[in-house]
Amino acid sequence: MKNQVRQGDVLFVPIDRIPEGARLEKGRKTVAYGEATGHHHDVVAQNTKSKAEIYSLEDALFLGVEGDVVVTHQEHSTLPVEEGLYEIRIHREYTPEKVRNVLD
Repeated sequence: MKNQVRQGDVLFVPIDRIPEGARLEKGRKTVAYGEATGHHHDVVAQNTKSKAEIYSLEDALFLGVEGDVVVTHQEHSTLPVEEGLYEIRIHREYTPEKVRNVLD
């Protein structure tokens, strides 16, 4: 069983399959942007035999990993991500005005 991976406010949750209708985001490697700092979380294949593919469906993001893939960020340690499929969840918080993504 794959493990969850968390880097800051981004959580990668193992799933069995990418949902029907999800669209491959060709060339995309950034999964979250920091509204306050401009920093970003990227998934990066470490060699030409590896793949990190991001899919979207409505407001949800998913990740397919083959081979050696890591998550990078300017203020966090680089983390390896095991082969498999993941749902990407961004930490959210409640404020009296609205529920929003945590500011990075």
